[in-house]
Amino acid sequence: MMARKNTVKLRINIFDACEQAAKMLLEAGFELRYQSQHSETRYFGWPGRPHTLRVSAHRGGNGPIGLTEHVAKITFFDKACEIPNHIRCSNEHIENAVCSAIGRYMIKSARPLVSRYKGKKGTWEDGRGDRNRTCDNSAPDRGLYQPELHPEE
Repeated sequence: MMARKNTVKLRINIFDACEQAAKMLLEAGFELRYQSQHSETRYFGWPGRPHTLRVSAHRGGNGPIGLTEHVAKITFFDKACEIPNHIRCSNEHIENAVCSAIGRYMIKSARPLVSRYKGKKGTWEDGRGDRNRTCDNSAPDRGLYQPELHPEE
């Protein structure tokens, strides 16, 4: 069994942890795609790939409208620390979180981009095609009992 390395857990401000993670992503070759105007959340992407990687100090939703889907995230939140806006972690922990998110990003961003837009319900945009759903027969044998047209004599 391998001996576990002793790492000193420090009390780090969650915003400093986000800054440190962002710096690591930039050094790895990622580019900053979007900075939220309402929080510290930043979205990064790999050049040539449309997906994003989210770095934040809070659990988030879907991201800003118009931004492509984020396939990986790094989130620091003050759950188990007695000091508000701080976390207990080591620098190695932050580095591991960044490495894990980069790996997840590279695997998931290799697939085609999936749009979250489903269209307006009940219109041609809702993904059901361009025809009305009620034009088909409701049962397979329903077509057998349709009236036949007789030419006029």
